Amino acid sequence: CCNGTTFAHHWYHSEHLLVDGKKMSKSLGNLYTLDDLKAKGVHPSTLRYALLAGHPRKQLNFTFDSLHIAEAEIAKINALLTQLGLRVFTSYEKLSKFLHETPSASDSLSVYQPAWDALCDNLNTPNVRAAIFTQGAKYSSPEPQFRNDADILAHLTGLRKILYVLGFFSQQNTEVSSPKADIPAAITALAEKRWAAKAAKDFAAADALRKELTAAGWSMLDRKDGYSLEPLKK
Repeated sequence: CCNGTTFAHHWYHSEHLLVDGKKMSKSLGNLYTLDDLKAKGVHPSTLRYALLAGHPRKQLNFTFDSLHIAEAEIAKINALLTQLGLRVFTSYEKLSKFLHETPSASDSLSVYQPAWDALCDNLNTPNVRAAIFTQGAKYSSPEPQFRNDADILAHLTGLRKILYVLGFFSQQNTEVSSPKADIPAAITALAEKRWAAKAAKDFAAADALRKELTAAGWSMLDRKDGYSLEPLKK
């Protein structure tokens, strides 16, 4: 109405965000900005994936545990992309190039069709995450069964497409694991201390140690059965 042109065809309002079960406010000391989370070593893709756990029509309770879970799931997705991708492509660079290409409208979603169906069901992002994880888990065994490279490429194409729709790879904020670099002993020691702190549920200490690792130029990705270390890209 202010300029005579259509500003937007659809407006969408999400429920309010909770932090540790309470309203986010400075007085409660639970207000976090994006810069605060970045300083704690939280990767943008981790935060994006964590926020997808909440249905837009319901309140999302943000916790640092939810970030740890999101980080672990992203690590598994990256591991699957790398495991399958290197069977089709000859290098990490070629695989990364493929993943960052804009998907075509004609690209099949393959086994990830349920994730797309969930997205079409009133933006049910929690079910999207569940569908991605369920389908990915089926093909993350040491020797997933595919008839040929064409089947693997179809699987990768479907996963790339649904991740692109969710905002990953399109802005290059999620990346495939890089070849392992030599890890200094001091970095390994920090990682071991953080893993022990997390196991003891001392998440304040774990977050502080993650910040030290980030400052030293390393990213620590948690898994259910351990962790991996990757050098941060410069």
